[in-house]
Amino acid sequence: MIRNRLLLITFTLAIIAIPLPSLAKTLTVGVFPRSGVEKTVTAYTPLIEYVARQSGFDIRLDVPPDMPSFWKRLSAGEYDIAHMNQYHYVRSHFEKGYVVILKNEEFGKDTIASALWVREDSPIRTLADLRGKWVVLGGGRQAMVASIMATDMLEQAGLESQDYFSRSTLHPLEALKSLYYRQADAAGVGDVADRMPGVKKLFGNDRLRMVARSEPVTHLPWGVSSRLDDSTVRAIKSAFLSLNDSMKGKRLLKAVNLTAIRPATDREYNEHREIILRVLDENYYVQKDSLQE
Repeated sequence: MIRNRLLLITFTLAIIAIPLPSLAKTLTVGVFPRSGVEKTVTAYTPLIEYVARQSGFDIRLDVPPDMPSFWKRLSAGEYDIAHMNQYHYVRSHFEKGYVVILKNEEFGKDTIASALWVREDSPIRTLADLRGKWVVLGGGRQAMVASIMATDMLEQAGLESQDYFSRSTLHPLEALKSLYYRQADAAGVGDVADRMPGVKKLFGNDRLRMVARSEPVTHLPWGVSSRLDDSTVRAIKSAFLSLNDSMKGKRLLKAVNLTAIRPATDREYNEHREIILRVLDENYYVQKDSLQE
């Protein structure tokens, strides 16, 4: 009888000692190539590794070669987590149910504005002076700040598409390169372009001058797929926000040109929806008069 009990205890302990399979989920985070693929991968890999450790999930980073490729993967629902521009967010929220949870803070601000820039020695002083000139927009048609908002400023100044020549580049820095090499008269990019390290290195002692600046809007979002459960979303959000609370986290944020990462809600992107509707005639309101928080 005693021997049987000992055998039972031994068998039970043996069962407990059997290694359990890992319960970690594998998640894919897509980051749009705002600064080009190589720089984005180099900068974001340590940050995503940190978030993976903090959250307990296996997270795979994906940075597509260009904006169209990023949108193709996002619209196919391939990403569990996505860092995107504001146009990508409101459209993916409308079409695929992605939900924003976080937003960037850059240079101490969680808002960003569009700007039209010229070289310091340019005779262009106002938006009206761009009539008949070349304007290059950074990031392509889906670039919220550099293209859509810049176009909105031109339209508000009375300039329609036929009043000036325009083309788009894959990335905002490429638009500024066109300006530097005098291949364009003005460039549409963000309002802090002259403070970015890559731009300072490019222009050196030459200087940029801002011709016009839009009203600020909520900064770049981080969204999650609607297929993630609430506990997973909370863990991911908490892991990202913990970057703000340690020296290591702050170093990782600095490497991707962020001063912090902040909570965000869908309603903060209503202003973007209005601009997109005005410029592109695309309506991404879930319900025109009653958006969810």
